[in-house]
Amino acid sequence: DGSGLTGLSAVPNNYLTGMILSNDSDSDHDISVKAGLAKNSSNASDLELTSAVVKQIDATWADGTGAGGLAGGVTLSANTWYHVHTIEVTAGTDAGFDTSPVAANLIANNDASAYRRIGAVYTDGSSNIRQFKQTGDKFLYENPILSYTSVNIGATARTTIALQTPVSVSTEAIFSHWLFRYFAEAHYTYRPLSMTDVSVVDVASTQTAPTSAAMGTVGRTGAGYVEFGDNSRLRDFIWEVVCETDLKGQIGVRTQVTGGSADGATLNSFQTTGWYDSRGKDG
Repeated sequence: DGSGLTGLSAVPNNYLTGMILSNDSDSDHDISVKAGLAKNSSNASDLELTSAVVKQIDATWADGTGAGGLAGGVTLSANTWYHVHTIEVTAGTDAGFDTSPVAANLIANNDASAYRRIGAVYTDGSSNIRQFKQTGDKFLYENPILSYTSVNIGATARTTIALQTPVSVSTEAIFSHWLFRYFAEAHYTYRPLSMTDVSVVDVASTQTAPTSAAMGTVGRTGAGYVEFGDNSRLRDFIWEVVCETDLKGQIGVRTQVTGGSADGATLNSFQTTGWYDSRGKDG
């Protein structure tokens, strides 16, 4: 009947369900964490929120919903990432904000004995939380951030760009790449900086399958609309990309000819839309 079995747990390792984050009524400073259940970071214990809890990023952490949530010793600053953790404290399971992805300040200064990182929030220039929407592992900014107005992308080696995604952890950045001005054709590839840099192949032949050597490095092909009048070229095209970041929110971008097009007149803009965050579910 199973009564003699030992070492079993109803909650699997790395498990996380619920605990969805959202801006609360004071959207500049308060985050609501929905009820949920998770294994702690070391898979040694379970953390359960039986009801939603609201924490304030502009007040030092205190027990309970509607109370301060910022870890002791941490300052609320502009344009800064704060990781959100569910934590085990003397009174039970709670939540809090910490610049540390491993809740180091919550553990050292605020009674936390176990933690699980469940997301992250980003402040704006006024130290207010940027509004967002979370659906599962997907986080989208209410107002996407223009990361670069104009940047030249290299062809002989990748160009590193930084996006507004959580730092100190790796996530999947969701961003838009806008190629503007005139261009005849353009090819780009996006890769994590942890992976080998690759050249970008321009498959010049039309209606011909690329060779095996070109597969995997052909990248993205951009196309816009035909400019009326004397200019029989394309211009202004935007597309969305997902790419894994490093711990600084950076990725590598490379093209087949410096700038992105042989026309030599192209410019590249990037806008961060959001990110995917597994929040420890992949171990």
